[in-house]
Amino acid sequence: MHYCLGPVKQKKLKLIYTKFLLCGSLVFMLADSGLAKTNIYKQVTPEGQVEYSDQPAQNSTEILLPQIQINPAILPKTASPSSTPESVDSVESTGRASEAQKSSKIQVSISISSPIEQQFFISAITEVPVALVVQPALSPTQKIKILLDNQPYGEPSHALNLTLKNVERGSHELKAIIIEDNNQIIASSAPVTFYQQRQQIKKP
Repeated sequence: MHYCLGPVKQKKLKLIYTKFLLCGSLVFMLADSGLAKTNIYKQVTPEGQVEYSDQPAQNSTEILLPQIQINPAILPKTASPSSTPESVDSVESTGRASEAQKSSKIQVSISISSPIEQQFFISAITEVPVALVVQPALSPTQKIKILLDNQPYGEPSHALNLTLKNVERGSHELKAIIIEDNNQIIASSAPVTFYQQRQQIKKP
């Protein structure tokens, strides 16, 4: 195996540059062909040409090649499924969930100020006013749910004052709870028992 650099009579600067390129190419080819560990010999012919060979010759000089370290190729990273853009619905649902988590960490209390325990109502209209106290104020994700005799009364809302209509005669239990958008109960009032009585008209 021989590699020729050309006449030695070229200009010194050009020769040095040519030798530099040739040496670099030689090292690369040796590393690529698995000959990095082979001995390389340099000699100058009578015609003034510089030759390289893996076989020693008369007046040749052995060249020590630097050890070549070849690093493995680095593959480009591919996007994981979790890094795909989220849809608008998923972002909104995530925002609502995080807001609900923040609000649920705040201690919220609810109580019934009206009616009071063991209160009697005598009315032909059979309406019972209800007043609630909530501390602190409800967040946008929280609502109040009324339970009359352990059954939902009306739809959950933010109202602190309402009226129970068409309450039947007898004993009733009233309770109020605070729920999140996901129907999770975060606060509950103490139950209040009241009585509804209707006026009786005596016949003559």
